[in-house]
Amino acid sequence: MDSSKIIEILTRIIDSSSRSLVGKLCKRCEILESNKSLSPDLFKAISKELVYEESRTTKQILRSVFIPSIKFISKEDNNE
Repeated sequence: MDSSKIIEILTRIIDSSSRSLVGKLCKRCEILESNKSLSPDLFKAISKELVYEESRTTKQILRSVFIPSIKFISKEDNNE
C-alpha cells in the first residue's frame, strides 16, 4: 500500500471519528441542558471520557484496517 493511500485512509478515519465525537458531545449537552443538569465539571468529565472512548474506537479501526486478522473467502475463492 503506497503512502498516498495510507494518508487517504487515515484522513477518512480521523474525519469520521471527529464527526462522531462532536455528535456525541452535542447530544449529551442537549440532554443535560434539557434536564437543567449541565455544569462545567460534569461537561468536563463527560468530554474527557468521550475523547478516551473515541480514541479507543479509532485505534481499533486502525488496527482492523492495517492489520487484518480475518480473511473472508467466498465460495468462488474456494473453488479455484
